[in-house]
Amino acid sequence: MTKFVRGDVIEVPFPGDAPGVGDGKQTALVVSPSDLEHAHGLLWVALVTKQENPAWRGDVPILDFAVAGTPPQMVVRTARLATVPAESAKRIGRISGMLLARVLGEINAALGRL
Repeated sequence: MTKFVRGDVIEVPFPGDAPGVGDGKQTALVVSPSDLEHAHGLLWVALVTKQENPAWRGDVPILDFAVAGTPPQMVVRTARLATVPAESAKRIGRISGMLLARVLGEINAALGRL
């Protein structure tokens, strides 16, 4: 049984972060289909970061931060993806279907440039 669905905003230990920096937790957006978690216990996620950080191509602002469970002025960094174990994740919110479509569009466009 899956616990998470595409569009969930979660908190996880994010791969690639330096050990001992901060609390080791990172906000991320689930972009994988539920069957990945069901079959393998894994989630594909995109990093959620502060909008004040230098912008990257493909960043998508989170407008309804209260529903998403994030602080104001955060973006989904579609260029920064990772695979994380679902068991390490904690749901903190959700984004709208329109915002999710925009995020997935950015990821698909980037993959099309490979």
